[in-house]
Amino acid sequence: MSIAQISYGLVAVLLASAGAGWLGYGRGYDQGELAQRSRTDAAQIRSLSGQLTTIAANAQAAADDSRTIRNTMTKIENAQAASTQELKDALKRNKTDPVLCRFDADSMRIIAAARAAAARAAAGGIDGALPATR
Repeated sequence: MSIAQISYGLVAVLLASAGAGWLGYGRGYDQGELAQRSRTDAAQIRSLSGQLTTIAANAQAAADDSRTIRNTMTKIENAQAASTQELKDALKRNKTDPVLCRFDADSMRIIAAARAAAARAAAGGIDGALPATR
């Protein structure tokens, strides 16, 4: 074997080694980049999942609050309808002299309770004290 053939062989081996090193480095870099991107994506997915859980909980709380308000308003409307009917009945009993109409004790109790309920609702909301701001 001549020195030229050994030199060509050595150059070929060096070029093959350099090419393999370059390909290995590139593949390793790409795999590292993909691994880091995967970790970042997983962290974002966890964050978004937590945010969706919070949104779902807030939506459920809003639905519960809405249901409570509807129930409270129904109770208020029913109580108002009943008290209005009782007062109308009291007025019918006194229709002979509407100017000197006198309400009985039950009617006065209804009027006093309605006034107290209206004052409470005006001061603190329809269902008791209003919550502190969030």
